Amino acid sequence: MRYSKFLLLSIFTVLIISIPQFYQDAYGAITFDNSAVSAIGTDNVCDDITVDVAVDDVVVIAVGYDDQSISVSSISDDNGHTWTERKNDGANGGLAETSLWTTVITTTNTANTITVNLSGSSQHFCSALVYNGVDTTTPFNQATGDDQINQQTIALALTPADTGQITTGVCVGEWNSAHLQTFDGTATGTNRHNAVQGGSDKFSYSVIDMLSYTDTSAKDWTCDDQQTGRDIASSMI
Repeated sequence: MRYSKFLLLSIFTVLIISIPQFYQDAYGAITFDNSAVSAIGTDNVCDDITVDVAVDDVVVIAVGYDDQSISVSSISDDNGHTWTERKNDGANGGLAETSLWTTVITTTNTANTITVNLSGSSQHFCSALVYNGVDTTTPFNQATGDDQINQQTIALALTPADTGQITTGVCVGEWNSAHLQTFDGTATGTNRHNAVQGGSDKFSYSVIDMLSYTDTSAKDWTCDDQQTGRDIASSMI
C-alpha cells in the first residue's frame, strides 16, 4: 500500500512538472509553412489565392487597397472557415488602407482557395500566410496600426508576442517604390511579399512577419514608401 501511494505521488509530481513544459514545447517552434499572393488588381475581388493547410494551422490574410471609401466586405474559403478582422487602418481621409484577417484551420489537410471581396473596385492586393505551431486560442498578442496623408513613413511599436504567438504586418503606399519594413536590431523579420505598380496609378505593398524575439522589449516597426507627399497605411498584429 505504501509503495502504491508512493508510485501514485511520483506520477502526479511528474505530471505537474511536465504539463507546463509540454505547453511551452507545443507552442515553442512556430514555423512559416507556405503562402500565396494575388497580382495587383483593379476590380473588387481577390479570387486567385490558394494555400496548403492542415488542421490547427493559423492563416493570416493581409489586404491593401487605395480607396478608403470601400472596405473588405467578406472573406470565404473552400472549407467554410470563419474569418475574423484583427486590424484595419485607413480612416484619415487618404487613399491607402490596410486590413489583417485570421482563421484557424479545422478541416483535414487540403489545398484551400480563399476569396476576398471588396465593397467597391480599387487597386488592391491580397496575401495569405500559413503558420504551424501557433497557439490557436490566442494566436496574437495585440494589434496596432496607423494611416497618414502626405507622409513618407509610419512608425509603430508592438509588445513582443507570448510563447505560441506570431507577429504579422502589412504596409501599403501610393508610390511605386518597394516598401522598407524593418524591425529594430533585437528582432528578426522576414519580408514575405512585396510588389510595386508604376504608371499613373502608383501603388506598392509589403507583407512581413516575425517568428521569434531575442528579448522582451517593445519592437519598433517602420513602414516607408520612400516618397514624401503620398498616403501610407500600415497594420500589425
